[in-house]
Parts: sequence; C-alpha cells; structure tokens
Amino acid sequence: MISEMVQEPRRRLLIFSDDLRLWAMSASGVRWETGRISWDGIRGLPIEGNFIVGEAYDPMSDGWRQFTVELETGKVKGGSFRNHW
Repeated sequence: MISEMVQEPRRRLLIFSDDLRLWAMSASGVRWETGRISWDGIRGLPIEGNFIVGEAYDPMSDGWRQFTVELETGKVKGGSFRNHW
C-alpha cells in the first residue's frame, strides 16, 4: 500500500513509499526501485538537490535513522533495515 507520494517535476518523477521502500515512476514506467530501507515506517521525504532524504524506523532502538536516495539511480545510503541483518 502506498503511504506517501512526492513529486519531482524537474526530473518528471513521482516517488512513492510503502513504509519499507521507495520507487520512482516516470511517463515511461518504473524508473527505479530501492531495496528495503526500513523495518516498518518511512517519514519525511523532502527533495534536497539530487537526493530524496528521509527517515526509516528502527525498532531495535525505537528511533529513526536517516537515509538518502539518489534521484537518478535509486541508490540508497543509510536507513534502518540493513543495520540489523
């Protein structure tokens, strides 16, 4: 289920979140999909330059961990899911 949607008009993208991962759609279809970023919750998805920045919920610390996703490629840095497996 889609929990959030962000427009990036300069690149003609719609970016979606389902609380676990992100994906970007263009007029021609899916542009990229991330792997799993969060255990269960993504919030705050502002676009900052060439990146979308967000926070992923981390149930192990009951807190939030920052992540970035490169808008052109979907490459992820950070998040909470990879920290505990």
